[in-house]
Amino acid sequence: ADSLILLDQNEKIVYVNNATLNMLEYEKEELLNQPFEILVEEKGFKNAIREEPVINYEITLKAKSGKKIPTIFSSSLLYDDIGNIGGVVCTALDVTERNRSRDELKKAKEDLENKNMKLLKLDEMKSEFISMVSHEIRTPLTIMKEFVSIIADKIPGDINPDQEEY
Repeated sequence: ADSLILLDQNEKIVYVNNATLNMLEYEKEELLNQPFEILVEEKGFKNAIREEPVINYEITLKAKSGKKIPTIFSSSLLYDDIGNIGGVVCTALDVTERNRSRDELKKAKEDLENKNMKLLKLDEMKSEFISMVSHEIRTPLTIMKEFVSIIADKIPGDINPDQEEY
């Protein structure tokens, strides 16, 4: 579930849901009336949520234990009846697993690319080997063919019937 955090006009935490408490390892009483910035790793982010809505922004939140939690963060301003900012509604989605999966996929892709390069190199080596072996076999065969042709044409002299048969 998404984390939900409500802030008052002074950016103090006035409500957190259970998903927030579980993700950030806090008890509700520890967060209520605390400044929002205790949860945010990024400096200056507090000002951004006061100025305009934030949509799907990647930000790191700090858990009570100090663990850094990558999230997709969104916020929207709440206004009172006369148009003053009354608070901020914030949601955060923990993307730790998504990032881990992305990193694993990236590593697997790199591994496959490396293996593909090795296979291409082996294929090139195979082609070179076949070309070399083919040349090495053809050269003596060509010489033998020419020698047989010279004998068959009786250039060195006559040949007997047994020799002619072969």
